Amino acid sequence: MRCSLFPSLLPVRRMLCISPLPPPGQHGRTGIANCFLPIAYCLLPIAYCLLPIAYCLLPIACCPLPVACCPLPVACCPLPVACCPLPIACCPLPIPLPSPTKKENNLPVILFNISYCLQTSLTLKKVNLFVDIKPVNNSWKQKLLQLVYKPVDNSPLILFRIGFGFLLFYHCISFIQQGKVFIYFIEPPFTFTFIGFEFLQPLPGNGMYFYFGLMALFGLMIMLGAWYRFSMVLFTLLWTGIYLMQKSGYNNHYYLICLLCWLMCFMPANKNYAIDVWRKPQIKEYTCPHWIPLLFITQTAIVYFFAATSKLNGDWLSGKFIALQFEGLSKHHWLGFIYGNSVFQQMICYGGLLFDFFIVPLLLWKKTRKPAFALFCLFHLFNSYSFRIGIFPYLSITMAVFFFNAETIRKIFFRKEPAIPVAQPTTVNLNPGKKLLAFFLAVYLIFQLYLPMRSWFYPGNVFWTEEGYRMSWKMMLRKKTGTITFKLHDPVSGKTWVDDPLQKFKPQQVYWIAICPDIAWQYAQRLKKDYNKKGFPHLEIYAIDSVRLNNSHPQLLINPNVDLATIQWQVFRHAAWLMPFNPDFAVEIVARVSGYFLDERIVNYSEFKK
Repeated sequence: MRCSLFPSLLPVRRMLCISPLPPPGQHGRTGIANCFLPIAYCLLPIAYCLLPIAYCLLPIACCPLPVACCPLPVACCPLPVACCPLPIACCPLPIPLPSPTKKENNLPVILFNISYCLQTSLTLKKVNLFVDIKPVNNSWKQKLLQLVYKPVDNSPLILFRIGFGFLLFYHCISFIQQGKVFIYFIEPPFTFTFIGFEFLQPLPGNGMYFYFGLMALFGLMIMLGAWYRFSMVLFTLLWTGIYLMQKSGYNNHYYLICLLCWLMCFMPANKNYAIDVWRKPQIKEYTCPHWIPLLFITQTAIVYFFAATSKLNGDWLSGKFIALQFEGLSKHHWLGFIYGNSVFQQMICYGGLLFDFFIVPLLLWKKTRKPAFALFCLFHLFNSYSFRIGIFPYLSITMAVFFFNAETIRKIFFRKEPAIPVAQPTTVNLNPGKKLLAFFLAVYLIFQLYLPMRSWFYPGNVFWTEEGYRMSWKMMLRKKTGTITFKLHDPVSGKTWVDDPLQKFKPQQVYWIAICPDIAWQYAQRLKKDYNKKGFPHLEIYAIDSVRLNNSHPQLLINPNVDLATIQWQVFRHAAWLMPFNPDFAVEIVARVSGYFLDERIVNYSEFKK
């Protein structure tokens, strides 16, 4: 028989023909084995179809055929070797394998091996081990799912939980120690909440001290991984409460903490190096889905990208804002000559812009990761000293752990933990749980992209009107100062008088009323409500303010001819009662308004009608 027949069965022929095959085009006889070749060629197609299944369901050591004789290569096996239902030690029989070096008749052994393989395949099929066994799908969708859901070392997540919990603990303690709890939550007669959350008001008396003390305790529990889910959820609810309760004193890192807290509520961050593992050893795990570090990396990229795009304005690129920020430091007896140098200020302007644009790509690229991280730490430590912006610089450094290889994090911080093997690609099926997770992650990321961009759809300078300013990562880009007074007129009695917020609030709070139109509107609504109880149901309320943006000339922010008591707040529309910003505005220092002298209040005569 010619060896060119049935070329696809040549590997099997090599198994049956113990002696070497003759060269192509020549006839050869190999003894008794060739007598059985016609029968073998008729029976082997059946084994050819069933052997791959048995080959996948038995370990290599237990496979009745040597690896070289397997009809399919190992890479084509539908399941990895690790998925074999039987361990090597559980193999029913030690199968004698034919030795390809001996030129003897091993045909009985070969036929026994084939029958054993068929019998094993049929036996395993009876216990439904062949259900839903499909080859790995190599489509782009399947590759994306494999990338997102593959298990990876959870060391970065564990380390981030520890650092994040410590920063939360420290921040709450420092808020009490620095007197900010008293300034923002206890001293004011009422707080300015996010519109729609007016029901959130501080606890009476010294209750807010206990509030922040409880948050500090939960932050410590998060760091230690003690009752993690309980402490993380409660801290998140408490932090979201104070974030919505008082928006005067708003800072971008408060918003970032709020986002990270909600994300961490759903993360398996207590699976290692946690008190929860000591309490319940069975929950200990060394891996987490790959989408978890990818989500934190994406969130970091969004923060820095929109921080960079926000710097593309004249006051930043000209160095005007940085000069204002360094005005106090330029008088420092040691470092003043550096901070006051115009060249150094320009370096900070353009260096900060380039840093925000390129730091994330540099951290993602392995070759530049280490020097980029050193620059990352230097940048944030400089900001911490120069601008005094709380825990934000250290929180950013903590988030950088997700950019490093998990094995590197484990070797540095968790040396006693075993190495995590690289996961083999397997087919990922989108069950309802994964579909729901994908939906919520997509919605979350869409909102994270929309919120910073919504200011683009409002007319005017966002740093002046404040429309779309919050939650948009416009960090360290404007310095506003201002004063404000409200003129109240009762058309029924004809009485007119002035309400000065300084009679109720400290200058720190009046500052926010003056520079933020929505807070000024809320103050006017509060006045309307209070005077309605006093018998003035038709009260008219007008704001007379003076505001400066980045050391510009003082000018009006709110139209003094608009009765704020009749204005309805519209979330998604531009407030027509705001005055446009004019950098070339001419002013008068003292103005006469409706018979009252308001010293140091600036009024634009061309816009104000007596």
